Amino acid sequence: MERDSGITVLLDTWFLAQVVERWMQSRLASVGLSADEMALCSVLHAIDGASPTVLAETVGSPLSTMTSMIARLQREGVVEAVPDPADRRAKTVRLTGSGTEMLARAQAVFAPAYHDLAQTLQLPVDHIAGALNEFEAAVRADLGLAQRPASALACNLDDPVPLSADQLGEVHRYVAWLRHRDAPPEAAR
Repeated sequence: MERDSGITVLLDTWFLAQVVERWMQSRLASVGLSADEMALCSVLHAIDGASPTVLAETVGSPLSTMTSMIARLQREGVVEAVPDPADRRAKTVRLTGSGTEMLARAQAVFAPAYHDLAQTLQLPVDHIAGALNEFEAAVRADLGLAQRPASALACNLDDPVPLSADQLGEVHRYVAWLRHRDAPPEAAR
Protein backbone atom coordinates (compact mmCIF):
# COMPACT_ATOMS: atom_id res chain seq x y z
CA MET A 1 0.00 0.00 0.00
CA GLU A 2 1.35 3.41 -1.01
CA ARG A 3 1.71 6.04 1.71
CA ASP A 4 -0.05 9.39 1.30
CA SER A 5 2.70 11.72 0.05
CA GLY A 6 1.14 14.67 1.89
CA ILE A 7 1.40 12.87 5.20
CA THR A 8 4.94 11.81 4.30
CA VAL A 9 5.98 15.40 3.53
CA LEU A 10 4.48 16.64 6.79
CA LEU A 11 6.12 13.86 8.77
CA ASP A 12 9.44 14.41 6.98
CA THR A 13 9.20 18.11 7.80
CA TRP A 14 8.55 17.32 11.46
CA PHE A 15 11.57 14.98 11.53
CA LEU A 16 13.66 17.66 9.82
CA ALA A 17 12.63 20.24 12.42
CA GLN A 18 13.67 17.88 15.21
CA VAL A 19 17.11 17.08 13.81
CA VAL A 20 17.82 20.67 12.73
CA GLU A 21 17.09 21.87 16.26
CA ARG A 22 19.33 19.15 17.68
CA TRP A 23 22.09 20.03 15.18
CA MET A 24 21.83 23.73 16.04
CA GLN A 25 21.80 23.00 19.78
CA SER A 26 24.99 20.96 19.49
CA ARG A 27 26.71 23.83 17.64
CA LEU A 28 25.41 26.59 19.93
CA ALA A 29 25.96 24.92 23.31
CA SER A 30 29.11 26.97 24.00
CA VAL A 31 27.38 30.30 23.30
CA GLY A 32 24.46 30.13 25.72
CA LEU A 33 21.65 30.51 23.18
CA SER A 34 19.16 27.82 22.22
CA ALA A 35 18.32 27.27 18.56
CA ASP A 36 14.99 29.07 19.08
CA GLU A 37 16.69 31.98 20.84
CA MET A 38 19.31 32.35 18.10
CA ALA A 39 16.56 32.33 15.48
CA LEU A 40 14.59 34.99 17.36
CA CYS A 41 17.72 37.11 17.87
CA SER A 42 18.49 36.78 14.14
CA VAL A 43 14.98 37.96 13.28
CA LEU A 44 15.26 40.89 15.70
CA HIS A 45 18.63 41.82 14.22
CA ALA A 46 17.29 41.64 10.65
CA ILE A 47 14.16 43.72 11.30
CA ASP A 48 15.62 45.97 14.02
CA GLY A 49 12.92 45.26 16.57
CA ALA A 50 9.21 44.47 16.54
CA SER A 51 6.23 43.94 18.83
CA PRO A 52 5.71 40.50 20.39
CA THR A 53 2.63 40.08 18.18
CA VAL A 54 4.58 40.83 14.98
CA LEU A 55 7.37 38.50 16.10
CA ALA A 56 4.89 35.68 16.81
CA GLU A 57 3.27 36.19 13.38
CA THR A 58 6.66 36.32 11.63
CA VAL A 59 7.92 33.18 13.35
CA GLY A 60 4.55 31.42 13.19
CA SER A 61 4.46 30.61 16.89
CA PRO A 62 1.68 31.20 19.38
CA LEU A 63 1.88 34.62 21.08
CA SER A 64 2.17 32.94 24.51
CA THR A 65 5.26 31.02 23.36
CA MET A 66 6.80 34.19 21.98
CA THR A 67 6.14 36.24 25.12
CA SER A 68 7.67 33.47 27.28
CA MET A 69 10.82 33.44 25.15
CA ILE A 70 11.02 37.25 25.19
CA ALA A 71 10.64 37.29 29.00
CA ARG A 72 13.44 34.73 29.37
CA LEU A 73 15.74 36.70 27.05
CA GLN A 74 14.88 39.93 28.90
CA ARG A 75 15.91 38.36 32.22
CA GLU A 76 19.21 37.34 30.61
CA GLY A 77 19.76 40.87 29.21
CA VAL A 78 19.68 39.71 25.59
CA VAL A 79 16.60 41.72 24.56
CA GLU A 80 14.74 44.73 25.90
CA ALA A 81 11.17 45.90 25.48
CA VAL A 82 10.89 49.63 24.93
CA PRO A 83 7.84 51.83 24.31
CA ASP A 84 6.89 51.90 20.65
CA PRO A 85 7.42 55.46 19.36
CA ALA A 86 4.24 55.22 17.27
CA ASP A 87 2.06 53.85 20.11
CA ARG A 88 3.28 54.39 23.68
CA ARG A 89 0.95 51.63 24.93
CA ALA A 90 2.74 49.06 22.77
CA LYS A 91 6.23 47.66 23.27
CA THR A 92 8.95 47.06 20.72
CA VAL A 93 11.36 44.23 21.45
CA ARG A 94 14.93 44.72 20.29
CA LEU A 95 18.36 43.29 20.93
CA THR A 96 20.49 44.87 23.62
CA GLY A 97 24.18 45.51 23.10
CA SER A 98 25.00 42.28 24.90
CA GLY A 99 22.34 40.48 22.83
CA THR A 100 23.98 41.75 19.64
CA GLU A 101 27.38 40.56 20.92
CA MET A 102 25.93 37.16 21.86
CA LEU A 103 24.35 36.81 18.41
CA ALA A 104 27.69 37.69 16.79
CA ARG A 105 29.41 34.98 18.87
CA ALA A 106 26.68 32.50 17.92
CA GLN A 107 27.02 33.37 14.24
CA ALA A 108 30.81 33.02 14.42
CA VAL A 109 30.40 29.47 15.77
CA PHE A 110 27.43 28.62 13.59
CA ALA A 111 28.58 29.92 10.16
CA PRO A 112 31.54 27.54 9.64
CA ALA A 113 29.50 24.56 10.87
CA TYR A 114 26.67 25.48 8.47
CA HIS A 115 29.16 25.94 5.60
CA ASP A 116 30.61 22.48 6.23
CA LEU A 117 27.13 20.96 6.35
CA ALA A 118 26.07 22.71 3.13
CA GLN A 119 29.11 21.22 1.36
CA THR A 120 27.71 17.72 1.95
CA LEU A 121 24.39 18.41 0.19
CA GLN A 122 23.56 16.92 -3.20
CA LEU A 123 21.29 19.84 -4.15
CA PRO A 124 22.21 23.52 -4.17
CA VAL A 125 21.13 25.26 -0.96
CA ASP A 126 19.00 27.77 -2.90
CA HIS A 127 16.92 24.90 -4.38
CA ILE A 128 16.30 23.44 -0.94
CA ALA A 129 15.49 26.87 0.51
CA GLY A 130 13.09 27.60 -2.35
CA ALA A 131 11.19 24.35 -1.84
CA LEU A 132 11.04 24.82 1.94
CA ASN A 133 9.84 28.41 1.51
CA GLU A 134 7.09 27.27 -0.88
CA PHE A 135 5.96 24.58 1.55
CA GLU A 136 6.00 27.02 4.47
CA ALA A 137 3.97 29.53 2.41
CA ALA A 138 1.34 26.86 1.69
CA VAL A 139 1.09 25.86 5.37
CA ARG A 140 0.90 29.52 6.46
CA ALA A 141 -1.85 30.18 3.90
CA ASP A 142 -3.82 27.16 5.11
CA LEU A 143 -3.53 28.41 8.71
CA GLY A 144 -4.47 31.94 7.69
CA LEU A 145 -1.12 33.28 8.89
CA ALA A 146 0.63 36.20 7.25
CA GLN A 147 3.40 35.17 4.91
CA ARG A 148 6.89 35.48 6.37
CA PRO A 149 8.98 38.11 4.65
CA ALA A 150 11.82 36.66 2.63
CA SER A 151 15.10 36.40 4.46
CA ALA A 152 17.26 39.50 4.20
CA LEU A 153 20.16 37.14 3.53
CA ALA A 154 18.43 35.74 0.45
CA CYS A 155 18.21 39.00 -1.44
CA ASN A 156 20.33 42.04 -2.18
CA LEU A 157 20.93 43.81 1.13
CA ASP A 158 21.30 47.15 -0.69
CA ASP A 159 17.72 46.85 -1.97
CA PRO A 160 15.43 48.73 0.43
CA VAL A 161 12.44 46.54 -0.51
CA PRO A 162 12.91 42.85 0.45
CA LEU A 163 11.41 40.11 -1.68
CA SER A 164 8.26 38.37 -0.48
CA ALA A 165 8.30 34.59 -0.02
CA ASP A 166 6.37 34.21 -3.31
CA GLN A 167 8.83 36.47 -5.15
CA LEU A 168 11.79 34.59 -3.69
CA GLY A 169 10.26 31.28 -4.82
CA GLU A 170 9.85 32.75 -8.30
CA VAL A 171 13.49 33.84 -8.34
CA HIS A 172 14.58 30.32 -7.31
CA ARG A 173 12.47 28.73 -10.06
CA TYR A 174 13.90 31.17 -12.63
CA VAL A 175 17.47 30.44 -11.52
CA ALA A 176 16.80 26.70 -11.80
CA TRP A 177 15.42 27.23 -15.32
CA LEU A 178 18.47 29.32 -16.30
CA ARG A 179 20.81 26.60 -15.04
CA HIS A 180 18.90 23.98 -17.01
CA ARG A 181 18.73 26.15 -20.13
CA ASP A 182 22.44 26.99 -20.09
CA ALA A 183 23.75 23.56 -19.08
CA PRO A 184 26.15 21.97 -21.56
CA PRO A 185 24.42 19.38 -23.78
CA GLU A 186 26.21 16.45 -22.10
CA ALA A 187 24.95 17.60 -18.66
CA ALA A 188 21.33 17.64 -19.91
CA ARG A 189 21.37 13.88 -20.57
